[in-house]
Amino acid sequence: MNAFPTVYILDADGVIRAKNVRGEGLGKKVDELLVELKARGTD
Repeated sequence: MNAFPTVYILDADGVIRAKNVRGEGLGKKVDELLVELKARGTD
């Protein structure tokens, strides 16, 4: 059996914001969430 790991990206509130993103898309999504987090004034 072959399987790939499932990747979940959670925001600061623990909400799933993305699933199964990899490569460049993963970096972009994380960057987006970091911008949102900074806008909220949360470190």
